[in-house]
Amino acid sequence: MALQGLLATSRRRAALVFAAAFALRLGYAAATTAGRGELVADARDYSSYAQSLIQTGTYRDAAGARADRMPGYPLFLAALFCLFGTSVAAVQAVQCALGAATCVLVLELGSDWLGPGWGLAGGLGAACYFDLFSTSARLLTETLAAFLLTLLFLLYSRRRPARPRDAAAMGLVAGALYLVRPEFSLFALLLAALLLLELWPVSRRRAAACAGALLLGLSLFALPWALRNKAVLGRMVLTSTAGPLNLYLGIPRTAHERFGLLPTAYVPLPALPAMGELAAMDFFRARAVRLCAALSAGQIARALLFNTLIQYYPFHPGYDPTLVFWLPFWLWGAWLCRGERRAWPLAAALLYLTAVYDVVAVMQARHRQVLGPAAILLGLWGLRELRRRLSGPGFRRVLLFWAAANACVWAFAPRVRQAALLLRDLL
Repeated sequence: MALQGLLATSRRRAALVFAAAFALRLGYAAATTAGRGELVADARDYSSYAQSLIQTGTYRDAAGARADRMPGYPLFLAALFCLFGTSVAAVQAVQCALGAATCVLVLELGSDWLGPGWGLAGGLGAACYFDLFSTSARLLTETLAAFLLTLLFLLYSRRRPARPRDAAAMGLVAGALYLVRPEFSLFALLLAALLLLELWPVSRRRAAACAGALLLGLSLFALPWALRNKAVLGRMVLTSTAGPLNLYLGIPRTAHERFGLLPTAYVPLPALPAMGELAAMDFFRARAVRLCAALSAGQIARALLFNTLIQYYPFHPGYDPTLVFWLPFWLWGAWLCRGERRAWPLAAALLYLTAVYDVVAVMQARHRQVLGPAAILLGLWGLRELRRRLSGPGFRRVLLFWAAANACVWAFAPRVRQAALLLRDLL
């Protein structure tokens, strides 16, 4: 009874989800890094851009690159460094709060669609989802991007009736997300298309106005970045100068390193000569196109399949039982939601981002982490349908069996991982 009273109001449910998510993230960050050892690789580059903004007012990293990272996350870091000093622990604490806020957004969406009980299950599921809570400890884009993407889902779901100002708000959030992760520029176009598809039969004028307002909001972020690059680099670069490099590290790298194709044509990065940003863009774009053209359709399909498996591979290096637990439910939920227009952006994000990360550099599962909220929300649809088809005891038995199976795999993860690697190598 006391628990029922605690969860009686939406504010209390939100407070419970936020507190649980924040405590788990803060504990994980303290246990794994304690505010140290995070300024390496990509995190070092982001921090370098942020320090340059603070110290010189210019946007460049320690190596002199001026646009190989999108500015959204370095601006976020620069703001936090100004407030708290160059403190990794302070950034981690803020990201823990931002990650907890993402779980509250999942709670709100789940409650809107399926009811308070399912919303609470989704919020707590997001709080405990490894791909979501582990990102708060690292100075990388995933935590900020996941928050903005979930906010975009909420804005899309709650615009009733659809008005241009609602679409403009979506465009502004999509623009901020684009400055953090450039691949979301095309996702914003996909959202505009979904709005047109939904509103066109009702009112063509409203459909065009809403789609235009969304794109206008996006352009308020994209255009200044492109004009800045024109002034600094001499070219209207809409994303980052590292984009063609990621293409080079996508299908060609998989074909070469995993399947022994392109033995002499593919050149590993350490063997490549240093070159300027624009020259590198042109070089890697031409090389990636040429190498992909040298592969057959079957070889490209094989590389894409392997890249998909890498994205959702649960051993990196330890077993992730939260991913595997939710995986069948959110795949089923994605199928069930095909007639629910409010949920279309979730399935669109899943399909679109999986396709994008099949083509660009993947060789790690980090890219899928931003899809965590969509995975949880789609998983709720699958779980609700499972409960509808099974009686109460049957539903609980299925969940307990599936959770126990994942716990067993987690307990014997090293041996299971060896079997998974053997199967991967056979494929």
